[in-house]
Amino acid sequence: MLRCNRIVVPLDGSAAAERALPIATNLARRFRVPLHIIRVVESIELPCTEQSSTPELFSREIPVAEAMADEYLATVRRRLGATGLAVSSESRRGNPARQILGAVGDRDILVMTTSGRGENPVMGSVAVPVITQASVPVLVIPSSDRFPPTQLALPVEPDRERTPTGDST
Repeated sequence: MLRCNRIVVPLDGSAAAERALPIATNLARRFRVPLHIIRVVESIELPCTEQSSTPELFSREIPVAEAMADEYLATVRRRLGATGLAVSSESRRGNPARQILGAVGDRDILVMTTSGRGENPVMGSVAVPVITQASVPVLVIPSSDRFPPTQLALPVEPDRERTPTGDST
């Protein structure tokens, strides 16, 4: 049987990214482990040609973005915690794929959608490097509206163990 310490879910604030939550919460209940949600505030690189962009402007915007990320995570954490689930969160700053990979431990399971706020409808610019470089299991949920979240959720049977054949033990 697969053992894990946490279910880790990266969120970017979009409804598409939150589509991973029904399955992630189900897995957390099934494995009886906490859910850990993360949000990455992407580092902003200064364009060399724009004179209106200054280091001072960006140094003021990053703390605002981090505060918004923390507030968003607290809201999601309260919503999920109200269901009785143990939920932790963290915000990080930097390259989203690298930060997501850095947030997972050896015995975690990562649950994420194929894309969030990015423009690629098939596989996002964050999902591809995470999937290809992860050293932990990654469950990728379609971010398409073709699959309502209720159809993606797994049934929870918290008090019953199942054998590989599906028979109760």
